[in-house]
Amino acid sequence: SIAVKAYFDSGDPDTVIFSPDLIFKYHLSMGTKLEGAAGGYGMIACGTLDKLTLGPIVYTAVDACERKTDVMSGRNILVGLDFLRHFNITFDYPHGRLFLQPLHQ
Repeated sequence: SIAVKAYFDSGDPDTVIFSPDLIFKYHLSMGTKLEGAAGGYGMIACGTLDKLTLGPIVYTAVDACERKTDVMSGRNILVGLDFLRHFNITFDYPHGRLFLQPLHQ
C-alpha cells in the first residue's frame, strides 16, 4: 500500500499513469510492454494494481503504466479518462471540490 497524490486528467486516454520513481523507490513488480513514440520504440513498465482507493471509492484490477515526464515524479499519479469514465463527476467550483460517484452501485 502506497499513499499517492492523484491528479485527474480527462485528456489522457489511459487509466492510471505513474512515475518511474514508484517502481524503483517502492520496489513495484511490473511487466513491460513495447510502446511506440515519435523517436521510435521503447519499453515501459505496465501492470495491474490490486486496487486503487480514492476516498471512499475502491476500484479493483486497475491497469497502470509508467511515463517518464518532467511533471511525474515521487508519489504523484495521473488518473486518466479510462478510469474516470466509470464515474459521474460533479464539480463544486465555489468550494473547490470534485465528487466522483460510481456509475454502477
